[in-house]
Amino acid sequence: MHFSIQDVKKRIPDIALEQFEAQLSPARLRLCLEGIRQKRVSSFRLNLLQADRSYVVNQLRKEGIKFRDVPGIEHAFLLDSSEKELQKTSPYKDGMIYLQGLSGMLAPLMLNPKPGEHVLDMAAAPGSKTTMLAGLMNNQGHIDAIEPDYIRLERLKFNCNIMGVKNTDFIQGQAEKFKKEESELYDAVLADVPCSGEGRFNLHDKPSYIFWKHNTVPKFARLQYKILKAAVRLTKPGGRILYSTCTMNDQENELVVKQVLLEHPELSCTAFETPLHNIEEYLPIKKDRIEALRITPSPRFEGFFLCLLNKH
Repeated sequence: MHFSIQDVKKRIPDIALEQFEAQLSPARLRLCLEGIRQKRVSSFRLNLLQADRSYVVNQLRKEGIKFRDVPGIEHAFLLDSSEKELQKTSPYKDGMIYLQGLSGMLAPLMLNPKPGEHVLDMAAAPGSKTTMLAGLMNNQGHIDAIEPDYIRLERLKFNCNIMGVKNTDFIQGQAEKFKKEESELYDAVLADVPCSGEGRFNLHDKPSYIFWKHNTVPKFARLQYKILKAAVRLTKPGGRILYSTCTMNDQENELVVKQVLLEHPELSCTAFETPLHNIEEYLPIKKDRIEALRITPSPRFEGFFLCLLNKH
């Protein structure tokens, strides 16, 4: 189905459109609306724990899958075939590859967990980032992965099992209350927090925008603040926190980070470079003490926000 920019303006919630128009330059607004109008290109990555790149590439080609490299991320690919076709292949069934958006891949890459470190994933299900963390760590060190919902936790366990993850404990619980009486336990914390999800709006995926409600934004912001505060408490001095959302508004992004920075002078934002360069969707943020990256929705990327914090 073909959609126009006018279709986007008619179909997404009015208050969300007004927010985009107030927040984005005309050129970036156009890019955002194009991203919502067009079907988003799927992407996938290799499982670093049990996949040989040349084998997987050759096998997928033998099975008729069309895909492209992502310059800058050796183990990531853009998918030109359908997701259903990919899911029928032997590399997918054997846990050698994982369907994951490019924006979501950046959070584990920017946290950069090292083999041997103690890592916390505060919103882990369904496992895209947990399995990527384990792969970057070569299954060395330890990950605690938290998920409050039992069914989603079981999905997380299943995905980690098929991907060969061996260094992870799974905890059913609320991230903001995790180990409430303890502190300074982790070298690195991934706080990819629940959010209102504006960055996922796409007209080819009606649920992505039809259920969005503006009144959920402050509720999510309060939860995000609590989770980030818990992350600060649980991070060792010298450790780091990657805060990320798949939403666009300031209230869930900069304002959450700003409040926590005000309350914790031991924290600072760290400038970082992603492995992807010359990306028109990138919008670096530098104001007050905040350094972060906003990614504008496009046919390649979900809208996303990333901020790396160091604890001194």
